[in-house]
Amino acid sequence: MTDPNTPIDDLDIAVAHDQLWEFGGAERVALRIGDALNAPVVTPAAGAQARAAAADRGVALRTFADEKYDRFGVLTRSGLKELSLVFDWQTAPLREFDLVVSSGWASRQYRTTDGQYLLNYCHSPYRPANDLLADTLERLPTPARVVARLYLTAIDLLDGRSADRVDAFLANSDLVRERIRRYYRREATVVYPPVDLPDMDGSDGGGRESDSPQDGDPDERDPYFLFVGRLVPEKRPELVLEAFARSGRPLKVVGASTGSIGSADIGHDAPPNVEFLGTVSERRKVELLAGAAGVVYVPVREDFGLVPIEALAVGTPVVTVPEGFPGRVIEDGRTGVVVEPTVEGVADGVERLAATTFDRATLRAAAEPFGADRFERRLRRAVETFASAPETYQLADEPLLSQDLEDVEPDDHDGRGGTENEDGQ
Repeated sequence: MTDPNTPIDDLDIAVAHDQLWEFGGAERVALRIGDALNAPVVTPAAGAQARAAAADRGVALRTFADEKYDRFGVLTRSGLKELSLVFDWQTAPLREFDLVVSSGWASRQYRTTDGQYLLNYCHSPYRPANDLLADTLERLPTPARVVARLYLTAIDLLDGRSADRVDAFLANSDLVRERIRRYYRREATVVYPPVDLPDMDGSDGGGRESDSPQDGDPDERDPYFLFVGRLVPEKRPELVLEAFARSGRPLKVVGASTGSIGSADIGHDAPPNVEFLGTVSERRKVELLAGAAGVVYVPVREDFGLVPIEALAVGTPVVTVPEGFPGRVIEDGRTGVVVEPTVEGVADGVERLAATTFDRATLRAAAEPFGADRFERRLRRAVETFASAPETYQLADEPLLSQDLEDVEPDDHDGRGGTENEDGQ
């Protein structure tokens, strides 16, 4: 690192994100990190949606393995993707930078040089080898489970070793901080991902007007419900489709299969009341969120989940499950409906939500702790604190959801972030 008194904007910083041929919540956050730090986003390869989003935000996007993934597209879809990314990142072209802020798990495989530091914004420890291991193996035929277990064990070992090389962790939620403690024996500072908060009159971001049906007679609401997410088992799309086949209510689905193990092409068996929209632009997504009667978001122990926060920000209530971070955000009967992850539970939850009047101001207030301005302040404060004293980095936590949500200065709370625990890990 250069002189510790060097202003953050004078540091050579790169944001390293695992890959950008898929484009979901983590990828959007990576671009926001680059924007907040005035830093390029470096990645092995990027798809058209990511390139367009980077251009719209004015973020420089650098790729270093496009030719490889163009020639061997199977590496973006198969179970070899993770191993391929590990090898890409070990020798990624990042030596010119003072500080690398990695976003994800594979990008922290990068080997820093002398005087260079690695700060990891962790969306979650690698889930298929940790909290989703049993779920991942259950979906495979018995003969494939042995191979998959060996493969995931190897990835887990590489992931654990890379965590030891990280100088400091940031976590996208208090749930992920708990996972970092459990799996890596490390501490982390929570920096919630950003959501753009529209004006209360709905003039920004497609929010509802003040006389929206959402604040009036429930029978006058827009008729459709919305599912937004990758069509992979951990998002439970089949569960949602079955629930709507039973209810008969209109459902719009935004998202696509990732081509990874366990991802699904579920459009063939969809009921007639379900409309698949595939991948949509960010603007169109916000319009759909704002126009929906409700958003159905029922993933398996989700680490954060931008979609329900984005829904709340535009005044739309959410059906979710009492697990993962969304289960800590959505309050039953106040900002949505909390249900058990069963077909009956989701179907009943949709009917409960349709029969309930929700106050738009209350919904939006629930999204305020995740505003983009707060994210940028918190992120820059973390990076500045780390850059000034990387060997003794410690940043105080802001209050989390269970506490007072007013902004505090670093010296108002005891710091819990750090680079090592008592065991030196």
